[in-house]
Amino acid sequence: TSVFQAYNGKPSYQDCDYKNILENKTKEDYNRLFGNKADITNDKVSEMILAINLYDAIQEQVKAYTDCIRILDMFHTQPHNENWLNRFKTASQKILFFSNNIRQTICQANSYAELQQVIDIFREYSLLTRGSYLLTALFRFILIKNNYINSILKDNLFANREFIKDKIVIKWIRNLFKGYVLVTFKELNKKSPISAESFYKRQGIFNQITNFIDRQVLEEDVNFTEKFPLNIN
Repeated sequence: TSVFQAYNGKPSYQDCDYKNILENKTKEDYNRLFGNKADITNDKVSEMILAINLYDAIQEQVKAYTDCIRILDMFHTQPHNENWLNRFKTASQKILFFSNNIRQTICQANSYAELQQVIDIFREYSLLTRGSYLLTALFRFILIKNNYINSILKDNLFANREFIKDKIVIKWIRNLFKGYVLVTFKELNKKSPISAESFYKRQGIFNQITNFIDRQVLEEDVNFTEKFPLNIN
């Protein structure tokens, strides 16, 4: 329920609290998401599966990143401990959205000092640890904007977890996060300091980011099928 709520454009923590959805007296969100029995069509079920598979693939990368940050925090206190270096190397292999250059640098590093630039880059993604609901909503927004979603549903790709992970989430997450989520967070911080928790709790963040995307397309002639390509064949 929480994931489908996020997928449908309401990804704030409060909106995704399943108790707020299920226990609300008016059942407004529940009815919007599921309606009555007659509203549960094959397409709706397919989108529910797509939502879960998108979220799971995002969450897998978020967890891998979070594990690496925890290791780095310990490695920082013991920079000459080879055990922490090896643990970081192993854990980082599960993060699939960083560039090949970063992955190669990690593999070749022999010390904490040799990883300093990589560590600085890793730290830039700290906001990612809480971003799975918002990213799920934004992935759907891009799928719709680029007219991908009908083909995904028609070709039964919504149930193909490897396709969703490899062709959508891994390919797009870095650009979507750094280009839009992080930029929006930094802009808000210029006006008034805001924590990651407050950012993801704030109502309207999803709309703010999608408006930013729409404005960029309008002003800069951005081709979103090039920015977020998807080979369905």
